[in-house]
Amino acid sequence: MLPVKLKRISATMATKSILRSGPVVCAVGNAYEILVPVNCDVLMSVTINGKSYCYHQNGIRRSDCVVQRFTVPMRELDKAGAYTLVYQKVIDRRAYSCLKGRAVSKTYSFRPLKPDREVCLYVMSDCHGIRGESENTCSFFGDNLDLLILNGDVSSSCETVEEALLPLDIAYAVTKGSVPCVITRGNHDLRGNFAQHLDELMPTADGKTYYEVCLGPLWLLVLDGGEDKDDAHREYGGTAAFHAMRQEETVFLEKLSSDPTAGFRNPDARYRFVVSHIPIHFCCRDDPDDNYPFDIENDIYSEWVKHLNGSVRPHLYIAGHLHREELWPVDSAQNARGLHCPTLIAGKPVRRGDRDCLGAAIKLTSDSAEIFFTDKRHCIIEKDTIKLKGENEK
Repeated sequence: MLPVKLKRISATMATKSILRSGPVVCAVGNAYEILVPVNCDVLMSVTINGKSYCYHQNGIRRSDCVVQRFTVPMRELDKAGAYTLVYQKVIDRRAYSCLKGRAVSKTYSFRPLKPDREVCLYVMSDCHGIRGESENTCSFFGDNLDLLILNGDVSSSCETVEEALLPLDIAYAVTKGSVPCVITRGNHDLRGNFAQHLDELMPTADGKTYYEVCLGPLWLLVLDGGEDKDDAHREYGGTAAFHAMRQEETVFLEKLSSDPTAGFRNPDARYRFVVSHIPIHFCCRDDPDDNYPFDIENDIYSEWVKHLNGSVRPHLYIAGHLHREELWPVDSAQNARGLHCPTLIAGKPVRRGDRDCLGAAIKLTSDSAEIFFTDKRHCIIEKDTIKLKGENEK
Protein backbone atom coordinates (compact mmCIF):
# COMPACT_ATOMS: atom_id res chain seq x y z
CA MET A 1 0.00 0.00 0.00
CA LEU A 2 1.30 3.46 -0.84
CA PRO A 3 2.14 5.53 2.24
CA VAL A 4 0.28 8.66 3.30
CA LYS A 5 3.35 10.61 2.17
CA LEU A 6 2.62 9.64 -1.42
CA LYS A 7 -0.91 10.92 -1.05
CA ARG A 8 0.43 14.28 0.05
CA ILE A 9 2.90 14.39 -2.82
CA SER A 10 0.20 13.46 -5.31
CA ALA A 11 -1.91 16.31 -3.96
CA THR A 12 0.74 18.74 -5.18
CA MET A 13 0.05 17.45 -8.71
CA ALA A 14 -3.59 18.45 -8.49
CA THR A 15 -5.17 20.23 -11.43
CA LYS A 16 -8.77 21.01 -12.34
CA SER A 17 -9.04 17.53 -13.80
CA ILE A 18 -9.54 14.49 -11.61
CA LEU A 19 -7.78 12.32 -14.19
CA ARG A 20 -4.06 12.89 -14.67
CA SER A 21 -4.23 11.66 -18.27
CA GLY A 22 -6.53 8.75 -19.05
CA PRO A 23 -6.88 4.96 -18.81
CA VAL A 24 -4.23 2.53 -20.04
CA VAL A 25 -5.34 -1.03 -20.79
CA CYS A 26 -2.47 -3.41 -19.95
CA ALA A 27 -2.54 -7.08 -20.93
CA VAL A 28 -1.59 -9.54 -18.17
CA GLY A 29 -2.27 -13.25 -18.54
CA ASN A 30 -5.86 -13.72 -19.74
CA ALA A 31 -7.00 -10.41 -18.26
CA TYR A 32 -6.61 -6.69 -18.69
CA GLU A 33 -5.47 -4.35 -15.96
CA ILE A 34 -6.98 -0.94 -16.60
CA LEU A 35 -4.71 1.63 -14.93
CA VAL A 36 -5.96 5.19 -14.42
CA PRO A 37 -3.59 7.83 -12.96
CA VAL A 38 -5.48 10.40 -10.90
CA ASN A 39 -4.72 13.78 -9.35
CA CYS A 40 -6.74 13.48 -6.14
CA ASP A 41 -8.63 11.08 -3.90
CA VAL A 42 -11.39 9.51 -5.95
CA LEU A 43 -13.81 6.60 -5.87
CA MET A 44 -13.84 5.00 -9.32
CA SER A 45 -15.29 2.00 -11.09
CA VAL A 46 -15.18 0.50 -14.58
CA THR A 47 -18.38 -0.72 -16.24
CA ILE A 48 -18.31 -3.29 -19.05
CA ASN A 49 -21.57 -4.59 -20.50
CA GLY A 50 -23.45 -3.50 -17.39
CA LYS A 51 -21.03 -5.16 -14.94
CA SER A 52 -19.11 -2.92 -12.57
CA TYR A 53 -15.54 -3.47 -11.35
CA CYS A 54 -14.00 -1.39 -8.55
CA TYR A 55 -10.54 -1.11 -7.02
CA HIS A 56 -10.71 -2.58 -3.55
CA GLN A 57 -8.55 -4.40 -1.03
CA ASN A 58 -10.47 -7.04 0.87
CA GLY A 59 -13.70 -5.18 0.28
CA ILE A 60 -12.49 -1.67 1.09
CA ARG A 61 -12.61 0.58 -1.95
CA ARG A 62 -9.39 2.51 -2.53
CA SER A 63 -9.57 6.26 -2.89
CA ASP A 64 -6.18 7.23 -1.44
CA CYS A 65 -3.99 6.17 -4.39
CA VAL A 66 -2.19 7.69 -7.36
CA VAL A 67 -3.32 4.98 -9.79
CA GLN A 68 -6.76 3.41 -9.80
CA ARG A 69 -6.50 -0.14 -11.16
CA PHE A 70 -9.09 -2.64 -12.30
CA THR A 71 -8.63 -6.25 -13.37
CA VAL A 72 -11.23 -7.29 -15.93
CA PRO A 73 -11.62 -10.52 -17.93
CA MET A 74 -10.05 -10.17 -21.34
CA ARG A 75 -12.90 -11.95 -23.09
CA GLU A 76 -15.48 -9.57 -21.61
CA LEU A 77 -13.78 -6.38 -22.75
CA ASP A 78 -12.88 -7.87 -26.14
CA LYS A 79 -16.51 -8.77 -26.71
CA ALA A 80 -17.91 -5.43 -25.47
CA GLY A 81 -15.54 -3.23 -27.45
CA ALA A 82 -15.94 -0.40 -24.93
CA TYR A 83 -15.75 0.42 -21.22
CA THR A 84 -16.93 3.29 -19.04
CA LEU A 85 -15.13 4.99 -16.16
CA VAL A 86 -17.42 6.28 -13.40
CA TYR A 87 -15.78 8.41 -10.72
CA GLN A 88 -16.37 10.90 -7.92
CA LYS A 89 -13.84 13.06 -6.13
CA VAL A 90 -13.62 12.23 -2.42
CA ILE A 91 -13.86 15.41 -0.38
CA ASP A 92 -13.99 13.86 3.10
CA ARG A 93 -13.93 10.14 3.83
CA ARG A 94 -15.48 9.85 7.26
CA ALA A 95 -16.15 7.00 9.63
CA TYR A 96 -19.91 6.99 9.01
CA SER A 97 -20.23 8.74 5.66
CA CYS A 98 -18.25 9.90 2.65
CA LEU A 99 -18.58 13.38 1.21
CA LYS A 100 -18.10 13.23 -2.56
CA GLY A 101 -18.29 15.45 -5.60
CA ARG A 102 -20.62 14.88 -8.52
CA ALA A 103 -20.41 11.63 -10.47
CA VAL A 104 -18.66 11.76 -13.85
CA SER A 105 -18.67 9.05 -16.50
CA LYS A 106 -16.52 8.68 -19.61
CA THR A 107 -16.75 5.92 -22.19
CA TYR A 108 -13.77 4.65 -24.16
CA SER A 109 -13.85 2.42 -27.22
CA PHE A 110 -11.61 -0.65 -27.26
CA ARG A 111 -10.24 -2.73 -30.13
CA PRO A 112 -8.70 -6.13 -29.32
CA LEU A 113 -6.27 -8.09 -31.45
CA LYS A 114 -8.05 -10.11 -34.11
CA PRO A 115 -6.74 -13.39 -35.53
CA ASP A 116 -8.03 -12.66 -39.05
CA ARG A 117 -5.90 -9.61 -39.88
CA GLU A 118 -2.33 -8.34 -39.81
CA VAL A 119 -1.11 -7.32 -36.37
CA CYS A 120 0.67 -3.97 -35.94
CA LEU A 121 2.90 -3.55 -32.87
CA TYR A 122 5.10 -0.70 -31.81
CA VAL A 123 7.99 -1.29 -29.41
CA MET A 124 10.10 1.29 -27.62
CA SER A 125 12.40 1.34 -24.61
CA ASP A 126 15.05 3.61 -23.14
CA CYS A 127 13.59 7.01 -23.95
CA HIS A 128 14.84 8.16 -20.52
CA GLY A 129 12.37 10.96 -19.97
CA ILE A 130 12.08 12.23 -23.54
CA ARG A 131 8.30 12.47 -23.56
CA GLY A 132 6.88 14.37 -26.54
CA GLU A 133 9.28 12.82 -29.04
CA SER A 134 8.52 9.35 -27.63
CA GLU A 135 4.78 9.87 -28.10
CA ASN A 136 5.37 10.91 -31.70
CA THR A 137 7.64 7.94 -32.34
CA CYS A 138 5.20 5.40 -30.92
CA SER A 139 2.35 6.82 -33.03
CA PHE A 140 3.83 5.40 -36.24
CA PHE A 141 0.82 3.18 -37.02
CA GLY A 142 -1.77 5.78 -36.06
CA ASP A 143 -5.24 4.27 -35.72
CA ASN A 144 -3.95 0.93 -37.04
CA LEU A 145 -1.92 0.22 -33.91
CA ASP A 146 -2.89 -3.09 -32.26
CA LEU A 147 -0.43 -3.26 -29.36
CA LEU A 148 2.02 -0.84 -27.73
CA ILE A 149 5.02 -2.28 -25.88
CA LEU A 150 6.96 0.07 -23.59
CA ASN A 151 9.94 -2.03 -22.59
CA GLY A 152 11.53 -0.26 -19.64
CA ASP A 153 13.65 2.80 -18.84
CA VAL A 154 10.98 5.18 -20.05
CA SER A 155 12.27 7.39 -17.23
CA SER A 156 15.86 7.61 -16.03
CA SER A 157 14.80 6.92 -12.45
CA CYS A 158 11.79 6.85 -10.16
CA GLU A 159 12.86 9.59 -7.80
CA THR A 160 9.52 11.38 -8.25
CA VAL A 161 6.00 10.14 -8.76
CA GLU A 162 5.91 12.02 -12.07
CA GLU A 163 8.83 9.93 -13.33
CA ALA A 164 7.18 6.73 -12.13
CA LEU A 165 3.96 7.60 -14.00
CA LEU A 166 5.62 8.62 -17.28
CA PRO A 167 5.06 5.22 -18.96
CA LEU A 168 1.31 5.54 -18.31
CA ASP A 169 1.27 9.12 -19.57
CA ILE A 170 2.97 8.12 -22.83
CA ALA A 171 0.84 5.00 -23.23
CA TYR A 172 -2.39 6.98 -22.93
CA ALA A 173 -1.17 9.69 -25.30
CA VAL A 174 -0.52 7.01 -27.94
CA THR A 175 -3.44 4.61 -27.41
CA LYS A 176 -6.16 6.82 -25.84
CA GLY A 177 -7.11 3.73 -23.84
CA SER A 178 -8.41 2.00 -26.97
CA VAL A 179 -5.82 -0.74 -27.64
CA PRO A 180 -3.86 -2.98 -25.27
CA CYS A 181 -0.38 -2.23 -23.93
CA VAL A 182 2.45 -4.19 -22.37
CA ILE A 183 4.61 -2.19 -19.95
CA THR A 184 7.75 -3.66 -18.38
CA ARG A 185 10.33 -2.48 -15.86
CA GLY A 186 13.84 -1.42 -16.88
CA ASN A 187 16.84 -1.22 -14.60
CA HIS A 188 16.58 2.58 -14.27
CA ASP A 189 12.95 2.26 -13.19
CA LEU A 190 14.25 0.49 -10.10
CA ARG A 191 16.15 3.48 -8.76
CA GLY A 192 14.83 6.23 -6.53
CA ASN A 193 12.31 6.49 -3.71
CA PHE A 194 9.23 5.63 -5.75
CA ALA A 195 10.71 2.46 -7.21
CA GLN A 196 9.54 0.68 -4.07
CA HIS A 197 5.94 1.60 -4.97
CA LEU A 198 6.01 0.43 -8.61
CA ASP A 199 3.82 -2.58 -7.80
CA GLU A 200 0.91 -0.14 -7.39
CA LEU A 201 1.83 2.04 -10.35
CA MET A 202 2.33 -0.48 -13.16
CA PRO A 203 0.82 -3.78 -14.34
CA THR A 204 1.68 -6.96 -12.44
CA ALA A 205 0.42 -10.52 -12.19
CA ASP A 206 -0.54 -10.76 -8.52
CA GLY A 207 2.37 -8.48 -7.69
CA LYS A 208 4.88 -10.24 -9.95
CA THR A 209 6.51 -8.39 -12.84
CA TYR A 210 6.98 -11.53 -14.95
CA TYR A 211 4.07 -13.33 -16.57
CA GLU A 212 2.59 -14.64 -19.79
CA VAL A 213 0.17 -12.66 -21.95
CA CYS A 214 -2.43 -14.25 -24.23
CA LEU A 215 -3.70 -11.80 -26.86
CA GLY A 216 -5.58 -13.66 -29.58
CA PRO A 217 -2.97 -14.76 -32.13
CA LEU A 218 -0.10 -13.33 -30.05
CA TRP A 219 1.48 -14.94 -27.00
CA LEU A 220 4.03 -12.98 -25.00
CA LEU A 221 6.30 -13.98 -22.16
CA VAL A 222 7.29 -10.97 -20.07
CA LEU A 223 10.54 -11.49 -18.15
CA ASP A 224 12.20 -9.18 -15.63
CA GLY A 225 15.94 -9.28 -15.07
CA GLY A 226 15.85 -6.48 -12.50
CA GLU A 227 19.04 -4.45 -12.18
CA ASP A 228 22.04 -4.94 -14.46
CA LYS A 229 24.75 -5.36 -11.81
CA ASP A 230 25.20 -7.53 -8.74
CA ASP A 231 23.00 -6.65 -5.76
CA ALA A 232 26.06 -5.69 -3.72
CA HIS A 233 27.18 -3.03 -6.21
CA ARG A 234 27.84 0.32 -4.57
CA GLU A 235 25.25 2.11 -6.75
CA TYR A 236 22.38 0.38 -4.95
CA GLY A 237 23.42 1.16 -1.40
CA GLY A 238 21.99 -2.08 -0.04
CA THR A 239 18.50 -1.57 -1.55
CA ALA A 240 18.69 -4.39 -4.14
CA ALA A 241 17.56 -8.03 -3.77
CA PHE A 242 17.17 -9.07 -7.40
CA HIS A 243 19.04 -12.36 -7.10
CA ALA A 244 16.22 -13.72 -4.95
CA MET A 245 13.66 -12.43 -7.46
CA ARG A 246 15.49 -14.15 -10.32
CA GLN A 247 15.49 -17.41 -8.38
CA GLU A 248 11.71 -17.12 -7.98
CA GLU A 249 11.43 -16.30 -11.67
CA THR A 250 13.37 -19.46 -12.50
CA VAL A 251 10.77 -21.50 -10.64
CA PHE A 252 8.05 -19.69 -12.60
CA LEU A 253 9.76 -20.59 -15.89
CA GLU A 254 10.16 -24.22 -14.83
CA LYS A 255 6.46 -24.49 -14.06
CA LEU A 256 5.47 -22.67 -17.24
CA SER A 257 7.66 -24.91 -19.39
CA SER A 258 6.02 -28.06 -18.08
CA ASP A 259 2.44 -26.72 -17.89
CA PRO A 260 0.27 -28.47 -20.52
CA THR A 261 -2.19 -25.54 -20.41
CA ALA A 262 0.40 -22.78 -20.90
CA GLY A 263 -0.60 -20.23 -23.51
CA PHE A 264 2.33 -20.89 -25.81
CA ARG A 265 0.93 -24.40 -26.45
CA ASN A 266 -2.34 -22.99 -27.78
CA PRO A 267 -2.49 -23.60 -31.54
CA ASP A 268 -4.22 -20.23 -31.96
CA ALA A 269 -1.09 -18.47 -30.64
CA ARG A 270 0.57 -18.09 -34.02
CA TYR A 271 3.21 -15.67 -32.76
CA ARG A 272 5.33 -16.39 -29.67
CA PHE A 273 7.47 -13.51 -28.41
CA VAL A 274 9.59 -12.93 -25.31
CA VAL A 275 9.76 -9.37 -23.94
CA SER A 276 12.29 -8.15 -21.40
CA HIS A 277 14.23 -4.95 -20.90
CA ILE A 278 17.60 -6.65 -20.43
CA PRO A 279 18.57 -9.22 -23.10
CA ILE A 280 19.34 -12.15 -20.82
CA HIS A 281 21.35 -14.02 -23.49
CA PHE A 282 23.82 -11.15 -23.98
CA CYS A 283 27.05 -10.91 -21.95
CA CYS A 284 28.45 -7.38 -21.73
CA ARG A 285 32.20 -6.97 -21.24
CA ASP A 286 32.71 -3.32 -22.05
CA ASP A 287 34.03 -2.16 -18.67
CA PRO A 288 37.22 -4.11 -17.88
CA ASP A 289 38.30 -1.55 -15.25
CA ASP A 290 35.34 -2.32 -13.03
CA ASN A 291 35.48 -6.12 -12.87
CA TYR A 292 32.86 -6.59 -15.59
CA PRO A 293 29.96 -5.37 -13.41
CA PHE A 294 27.36 -6.22 -16.06
CA ASP A 295 28.27 -9.90 -16.37
CA ILE A 296 25.94 -11.39 -13.78
CA GLU A 297 23.78 -14.46 -13.19
CA ASN A 298 25.33 -16.65 -15.88
CA ASP A 299 23.88 -19.82 -14.33
CA ILE A 300 20.38 -18.38 -13.88
CA TYR A 301 20.20 -16.71 -17.29
CA SER A 302 21.54 -19.86 -18.97
CA GLU A 303 18.78 -21.80 -17.24
CA TRP A 304 16.20 -19.34 -18.56
CA VAL A 305 17.53 -19.70 -22.11
CA LYS A 306 17.34 -23.48 -21.74
CA HIS A 307 13.63 -23.28 -20.93
CA LEU A 308 13.00 -20.87 -23.80
CA ASN A 309 14.78 -23.12 -26.29
CA GLY A 310 13.35 -26.36 -24.95
CA SER A 311 9.65 -25.63 -24.47
CA VAL A 312 8.61 -22.10 -25.34
CA ARG A 313 10.46 -21.87 -28.67
CA PRO A 314 9.81 -18.19 -29.27
CA HIS A 315 9.83 -16.67 -32.73
CA LEU A 316 11.36 -13.40 -31.53
CA TYR A 317 13.00 -11.97 -28.43
CA ILE A 318 12.30 -8.25 -27.87
CA ALA A 319 14.72 -6.33 -25.62
CA GLY A 320 16.14 -2.89 -24.97
CA HIS A 321 18.72 -1.64 -22.47
CA LEU A 322 21.62 -1.32 -24.92
CA HIS A 323 20.43 1.93 -26.54
CA ARG A 324 20.56 0.41 -30.00
CA GLU A 325 18.27 -0.32 -32.93
CA GLU A 326 19.40 -3.75 -34.10
CA LEU A 327 18.12 -7.13 -35.20
CA TRP A 328 20.41 -9.97 -34.17
CA PRO A 329 20.25 -13.25 -36.10
CA VAL A 330 20.51 -16.47 -34.13
CA ASP A 331 24.20 -16.84 -35.03
CA SER A 332 25.05 -13.30 -33.88
CA ALA A 333 28.15 -12.85 -31.71
CA GLN A 334 25.93 -11.01 -29.20
CA ASN A 335 23.91 -14.19 -28.61
CA ALA A 336 26.37 -15.49 -26.02
CA ARG A 337 24.00 -17.99 -24.38
CA GLY A 338 22.65 -19.59 -27.56
CA LEU A 339 19.03 -18.47 -27.77
CA HIS A 340 17.29 -20.19 -30.70
CA CYS A 341 15.50 -17.14 -32.15
CA PRO A 342 16.34 -13.67 -33.50
CA THR A 343 16.57 -10.73 -31.10
CA LEU A 344 15.16 -7.26 -31.65
CA ILE A 345 16.83 -4.45 -29.69
CA ALA A 346 14.36 -1.57 -29.93
CA GLY A 347 14.98 1.66 -28.07
CA LYS A 348 17.48 4.44 -28.55
CA PRO A 349 17.36 8.00 -27.18
CA VAL A 350 18.99 10.71 -29.27
CA ARG A 351 19.81 13.82 -27.23
CA ARG A 352 22.25 15.85 -29.31
CA GLY A 353 20.65 18.82 -31.06
CA ASP A 354 17.08 17.94 -32.02
CA ARG A 355 15.92 15.45 -29.41
CA ASP A 356 14.52 12.20 -30.75
CA CYS A 357 13.69 8.64 -29.81
CA LEU A 358 13.96 5.61 -32.03
CA GLY A 359 11.72 2.56 -31.81
CA ALA A 360 10.58 -0.40 -33.86
CA ALA A 361 7.32 -0.92 -35.75
CA ILE A 362 6.42 -4.57 -36.32
CA LYS A 363 3.86 -5.78 -38.81
CA LEU A 364 2.96 -9.45 -38.42
CA THR A 365 1.69 -11.39 -41.42
CA SER A 366 0.85 -15.08 -41.56
CA ASP A 367 4.46 -16.28 -41.70
CA SER A 368 6.75 -13.27 -41.24
CA ALA A 369 7.43 -10.11 -39.30
CA GLU A 370 8.30 -6.90 -41.06
CA ILE A 371 10.37 -4.65 -38.78
CA PHE A 372 10.81 -0.93 -39.35
CA PHE A 373 13.17 1.16 -37.24
CA THR A 374 11.56 4.61 -37.09
CA ASP A 375 11.98 8.04 -35.51
CA LYS A 376 9.65 10.75 -34.21
CA ARG A 377 8.89 11.94 -37.75
CA HIS A 378 7.83 8.41 -38.71
CA CYS A 379 10.80 8.17 -41.06
CA ILE A 380 11.89 4.58 -41.69
CA ILE A 381 15.61 4.37 -40.93
CA GLU A 382 16.02 0.67 -41.66
CA LYS A 383 13.80 -2.26 -42.60
CA ASP A 384 14.18 -5.99 -41.94
CA THR A 385 12.03 -9.09 -42.36
CA ILE A 386 12.20 -12.33 -40.40
CA LYS A 387 10.39 -15.58 -41.00
CA LEU A 388 8.24 -16.83 -38.16
CA LYS A 389 8.26 -20.45 -39.19
CA GLY A 390 11.18 -22.78 -39.56
CA GLU A 391 13.38 -24.90 -37.33
CA ASN A 392 12.02 -23.27 -34.18
CA GLU A 393 8.37 -23.93 -35.11
CA LYS A 394 6.58 -26.83 -33.43
